[in-house]
This record gives sequence, C-alpha cells and structure tokens, in this order.
Amino acid sequence: MKKYSLLNTLLYSFILSLIMMSCTENAFITVVDVDTAGHRSKLAVTARFIKDSPSDKGPQYIYLTASKGINDLADIKQVPNAEVSIREGEQKVDEGIYVDSIPSLYFTEKKVSGYRMEWEGYQPGHTYTLKVKAEGFEPVSATIVMPDKSVINSVQYISQGFTDPDGGEKLDEIVVGMDNLEKGKYYLAELDYVQFYQNGTKLDSAVSSEYLQPEGPLYHRTTNGGLLFRGEDILGLSNKEIRLAKGQGPIDVVHPNNYYQLHLYNITKDQYAFILSVEQYDNIGENPFVEPVVVYSNIENGFGIFSLEYHQTIKIKP
Repeated sequence: MKKYSLLNTLLYSFILSLIMMSCTENAFITVVDVDTAGHRSKLAVTARFIKDSPSDKGPQYIYLTASKGINDLADIKQVPNAEVSIREGEQKVDEGIYVDSIPSLYFTEKKVSGYRMEWEGYQPGHTYTLKVKAEGFEPVSATIVMPDKSVINSVQYISQGFTDPDGGEKLDEIVVGMDNLEKGKYYLAELDYVQFYQNGTKLDSAVSSEYLQPEGPLYHRTTNGGLLFRGEDILGLSNKEIRLAKGQGPIDVVHPNNYYQLHLYNITKDQYAFILSVEQYDNIGENPFVEPVVVYSNIENGFGIFSLEYHQTIKIKP
C-alpha cells in the first residue's frame, strides 16, 4: 500500500508540474535574467565655429556637458576643468579657456558655461581636429575639413517668379549665381527682412526672419525658416544657381531703405547630417508609433557635433 501511495503521489506531482508549465506557456510569460551595466556618462560636445559670423565679432565657444541616461531626470551637468584644444594637422592652434557664465546667449536664460576659443585662422581645405579630455570621462575627438566659401557672381530678386506647384500661389524668388556650386558640397540658407521706421528725425530699424519655400523635394526646411540642401540637389534644377522662393513681401507701407539679407552658410557634410537629424527628431514630437530618430554625431567616443562653416550676408533690394 505504501509503494502504491508513493507512486500515486509522484505521478500526481509530475502531472501538476506539466499543467503549471502549460499554463505558463499559454500565458506568454517568459522570465529572462539580464545583466545591465547602467548608463556610463560620456562627454557631449557642441562646437559650431562660423567664419565671418553674422553675430558680433568676438570669441566663439565650445559647450561641454555630461550625457544622461534615458530615465535620468536630473538637470544637465556642465563639465568644468576640461582640456579643450583644436589642432591643424599635428599643430595645436587654440586652447579653450573655461568661462563660468557666457553672456548674451539668445537660446537660454539659464546660466551656461563653456570654453572660449579665440583663434580665427581656419582655412578652406585644411583639416582640423577637436580634442577634449575631462576627469571621469573617456577622451573624445572629431576631425573635419574646412569647406570652401561660395563665390557669388550675381543676385536677382524676381517678383512672383515662382509658382507653388501645390496651391498655384505666386511667390517671389531670389536667384543667386555661384561659380563654385558643385556636387558634394553642403549649404544652409536663411533670410531676414530689414525694415526701417521714421521716428522724428531718427530712423529705427527692425530685423525679422522670413520663411523660405523649397523649389524642389530635396531641399529641407529648418525650424527657423531656413533651407538645408546639397550641391547635387540644386544642380538638378538649374546650372550654377540657387533659386529660393519666398512669400509675398510685407503688406505695410514699404520704406525705400528696406531690404532683404540672405545668410548663406557653407557647411560640412557632418553639419548637414546633424541639422537634418535634429529637424527629424523635433518633427516626431511625442508620437510613440513613429520610428525613432538617432541624432547624428561626429564626436568619437562621445556625443555632439564639431562644425566649421563659412558665412556671408548678401544684401538684396526687392
């Protein structure tokens, strides 16, 4: 009797274990042990140097912060006491000086620190390397080539020179002839309207941003109304010209001194990819069903962007 009872107990236990396993499988429950090392903070660099900058002449800055984990809700930490340098080939040409609070920042009211860079001798076609070291972080670097400056040979403002293919609206057009417009080059264009007011015996002026309209599908709009494009995107539409459409001019009384100013930036391939990815990231919003966008970085062993650009302002009378 004892043997029979023991056999029944074992058989019952085995059947019960099979039922439990079957229930677990049917419930689609899988337990996996995962060894997670956690987030290891890296250096995040923002270094955009603009030769012939549209802003006031003076030093330019490198902003240096520590990267955060996805679930880290703490404030972004800035990194002081780092070694920041720029080299032309093997020669060091500039060394960053830490500034605890950078004045006159248009994009934030918070206190921001960074590294002031004084050197302005960047030359087209030369190779430059940014190197950053800071205690507690892996050293980072980025190497780029300074782009050529566009050679402008003509500028035209054509009233209602472009017809919007979507709505048939007539748009004003700016046509800029460029001798060295070529494939493999990258550009950013932005447009301002400079408007004058008569105040007694004094003329006051105001500057406002205008939105440029793509004339082809390969132009990319930026958040502030500019256009991002490559040389090959333009050469397919016209020969050695960039054609930028815009809406009709201001509806108020136009002062005879009013004019447009076109900001044309010659940028690197890295900066093109970075701006494009940031715009795509911003356009996603909070939609959980859109494929995630990874913001482009050219910082080795870290995150961010090192960019060298040529800028020129072209005055245009309507």
